Amino acid sequence: MNQIDKNFSWFEERVYIQDEENFKTYMKLKGIERIKKAYYVLKPHLKKITDKDIADIYIYDLRLRRNIYYYITMFEVYLRAQLSNNLNKSDFDLNKYDLKSGDSMFEILEESTFGKLIGLYDDLSDQEIDSLMEYDYHKRDFIRRLVAVKDLRNAVFHHNFLLDFTGYASCEYNGLNACTLLSNLLNFYEVLPRELKGRFVRRINKTDERLRVPKDLKIELRK
Repeated sequence: MNQIDKNFSWFEERVYIQDEENFKTYMKLKGIERIKKAYYVLKPHLKKITDKDIADIYIYDLRLRRNIYYYITMFEVYLRAQLSNNLNKSDFDLNKYDLKSGDSMFEILEESTFGKLIGLYDDLSDQEIDSLMEYDYHKRDFIRRLVAVKDLRNAVFHHNFLLDFTGYASCEYNGLNACTLLSNLLNFYEVLPRELKGRFVRRINKTDERLRVPKDLKIELRK
């Protein structure tokens, strides 16, 4: 008996499966343990879990990752643009970050990782950050927010199941610090340029379109 058939009986005992062939294909393509994650995410919220519920919550999580990926990519380009538009390579000690001296600040930034970008911003003064960014934060707070975005980025880029992920950074939410997807998305919202904020909120809030997602699992940004 192969692993798909062996584990299918585990799901049969817990999930109302209407399309056995399609469900086994899902197990093959997505991974048995990933589908189990979807089941355990749903379990506290539904008395009866169907294969459609499993598929919908999986698709919802996938859409979240894709939407977050899209905006983090745009944000990373924005961070590079603010440096290349306003500063020169002579303003930084490039050797400190193992960056090569290119012909322009733009070329240097193109080869930098997100972590190195944070390091470059961390080398700036409070006044320089105020002049580059739209936020009224102390530099320490701004850098802390960027580090949290980097951790969220890594979770998304590594295809972690976000609704089950436990490695989120601690971010402020309703006056308290929380290590949740919602608090991290709100933290990300705060550092986005104003031109992207509304679009980001709408995209995240529409992630569940045509999907059946338990209310307590739906991520909704109220901004």
